[in-house]
Amino acid sequence: MTTKPFTLVIYPGPALRGGRYVFQFQGFNPGGAFAAAGSFVADEFGTIGDAVLDTNGIIGPPVTNLALSGTYSIANNLGTVTLTGSQGNATFHFAPYPDAPNSSISTGGRIIEFNGIKSGTGFIATQDSTAFSTSRITGNYTFNFAGSTASLGRAAAVGRLSADGLGVFSNGVMDMNQSGTVFANAIFSGNYTVPAASTNGRGTATLNTTLGGTPVTLDFTFYIQNIDTVTNAAVLIFLSNDPVSATLPLLSGSMGPNAAAFTNDSLAGSLILGTTGLTSAGHPDITLGILTVTSSGNYTLKADENSDGVITTVNIGAGTYNVDPPTGRVTLTGGNHPPVLYLTGTNSGYILGTDGNVSTGAVFARTVPLSLEGTLSVGTGAPVTANQENDYGTLTFGTLNVTGSLNISTSTNFQPNTPVAGSYTLGSDGRGTLSITSGLHTGTSVFYLIGHSRLALLDSINPGDTAPVLFSGGCIHFVISPRGGVTCR
Repeated sequence: MTTKPFTLVIYPGPALRGGRYVFQFQGFNPGGAFAAAGSFVADEFGTIGDAVLDTNGIIGPPVTNLALSGTYSIANNLGTVTLTGSQGNATFHFAPYPDAPNSSISTGGRIIEFNGIKSGTGFIATQDSTAFSTSRITGNYTFNFAGSTASLGRAAAVGRLSADGLGVFSNGVMDMNQSGTVFANAIFSGNYTVPAASTNGRGTATLNTTLGGTPVTLDFTFYIQNIDTVTNAAVLIFLSNDPVSATLPLLSGSMGPNAAAFTNDSLAGSLILGTTGLTSAGHPDITLGILTVTSSGNYTLKADENSDGVITTVNIGAGTYNVDPPTGRVTLTGGNHPPVLYLTGTNSGYILGTDGNVSTGAVFARTVPLSLEGTLSVGTGAPVTANQENDYGTLTFGTLNVTGSLNISTSTNFQPNTPVAGSYTLGSDGRGTLSITSGLHTGTSVFYLIGHSRLALLDSINPGDTAPVLFSGGCIHFVISPRGGVTCR
């Protein structure tokens, strides 16, 4: 009788899949806006090594390239990462992604607290180490950055650039809004570098531009996350590393490859539009709705808005748009202070508002079928103020009823695995209302279907709610039905 050798691996409990991870966090500490980014290696037994961290905020100097190591643990669907080093420490809590039904191994998660900062959100995601070189940053890119001015106003920038794979940015154009002061169509150039033989994908970049007649240099740290499967170029997360000043805001966000050129026909059909801004009273302004391209260069918009607790319906019946082919920059008419849009692909792009609320967000295509069933993973976007909740969890949609469990984080409290229950309605246009009757989120929200068991949700449309949030979510697990088709379980 012949026996064959085998290896038996016993996991001590829920764990991260072994490998390198990148993380990003955007939130608020007592001094104002705060952001962090970094990288670490995790094994499947709770050990973290080769960690690096960068942070920046309204108060305190930037922290750059801080070397750390540590541990992590996961219990009751919640994880804790503890990083320590000779020059500082970092601890954050996260909810692991539900990678597969009944799986105890996750490939990332949603950060719900960072160094005691509960008012914020972020992510942990696997990194592709084959992308860790200057040469993999090549081609055309679109970026979306947001943050704060030194005077605690909102700041944001969207734009595009070309990277040559050798460390030079060219053909840059961006729009920046700092508390209502708009710098439109600003031309810039720059440079970037990733150290040779990098093990963590960390690099630095500089953008040189002129804003309002004043030369400005913006310095950033970035981390390479992975490779875009269409362009074979690197996808990056960015964090400004300048001390915040009257001319240099705090900015963080992402930058990804895009197509070489666009036309007015790059927008077509029905799209979802969602934006979040900050009112002069310091409260969120959230808009969510359907943008319909009626013909090349023309659109309509029907949306719901909660601005400082005032609920309104947005109707633009005859708007126009024009795409600049080399840059994908889109100018729009219709409504007050029409935003600017930078395309990231066909029927997708980043939005920047041109008023004092400095709204940012995205448009993206809807796909058929527009249907809702099964269990969805849902979470809120980056906050614009400390009084917003930052939530992540699951919602299960039955026949006009919904149940679920959310990790709910506020500026003062964290409530894990909180059950919710309620009911919903759904119209033929894919717009629905969600009424939570049990749990912390009692009240009415509005949602729009993006596709099969994918949605965007404005919570809430209750008059007087001055802390609305914008959720997005999608099916955790699709299965092929014995009767044919695909079902969300």
